Amino acid sequence: MLAAAPSLDAVDPLAGTLEPLDAGALNRTLDELAARGRAHFLGLGYPSQDLAVEAALAARYAGRHRELALPLPGGRIGHGDGPRLRAEFDRLAAERFGHADRSAPVEFLAVSVRVRARQPRLEPPVDPAAARPTGAAVPERHRPVVFGGGAVVTPVYAGEGLASGARIEGPAVVEDAHTTTLLWPGDRLTVDRMGGYVLELG
Repeated sequence: MLAAAPSLDAVDPLAGTLEPLDAGALNRTLDELAARGRAHFLGLGYPSQDLAVEAALAARYAGRHRELALPLPGGRIGHGDGPRLRAEFDRLAAERFGHADRSAPVEFLAVSVRVRARQPRLEPPVDPAAARPTGAAVPERHRPVVFGGGAVVTPVYAGEGLASGARIEGPAVVEDAHTTTLLWPGDRLTVDRMGGYVLELG
């Protein structure tokens, strides 16, 4: 959450159809919502070039109850964009619902705009796992574990003793102060540079 790009979402009710499309009214609403979002981030000190605008229509086949978010690339609409948006809506409907009703008119009920600010990449200042002993991971004991069949004598590792870059092949158990990680046969665990576990399931 700390590394996520901050964003501001705004929605306005606006009814219309894709064919014919009132691009003027739609663009006025898009511009107003985008300006509101930009003003928010500019007031917080974000430079204008670090702001990106995304927009979408809450669209549906006329009279139906299932709406889809129809993206508006660039955050603005051209007067001749109705047929292109209609074709994109039919594609989304077929992808989402398994069919497209190309004979039904498409209407929209609301327009939404998201202004997103670019977030600098966060680099961890420390590497907790680097201070741990290096070398191959060595189990501290073995115990029987049942993996869907009979019991298998399985190595048990102490998580706090695993160094950055350590790799463990399943079957295995990794015990930490507040959790236990079970590796099934074929699973692989790698300790990342912050001491976290990256699991690859076999």
